Amino acid sequence: MIMDDLVSELCKYGIGYKIIVEYDEGKTILEGIIKSFPETYYGYDEEDEDYKEYYSCRFVVTKILSNGSEIDYQKDDKIELSEVFPPYRILTESGDVIWNKNNIKRM
Repeated sequence: MIMDDLVSELCKYGIGYKIIVEYDEGKTILEGIIKSFPETYYGYDEEDEDYKEYYSCRFVVTKILSNGSEIDYQKDDKIELSEVFPPYRILTESGDVIWNKNNIKRM
């Protein structure tokens, strides 16, 4: 089971920690709470050579600070965070960078 750097960093903060997640190079900014670190898989059949099991971070949106995305994010949306489908960056509530897309090391 793979745990990428993004999930490893968020694990240090733990369940219930408030984070800010940016998408679209900062045009979409969501505030929310870390809810869990489930096992998941990349949507192929197990026999497929591209099939991967990995850990993700489940994040629940509590506030939409800005939405410049084609996706219509809503309060209470549950979003999976991982390097498989990475956000632009993740910050603490006080604005310290926890992780950014430039840190990706390919799995």
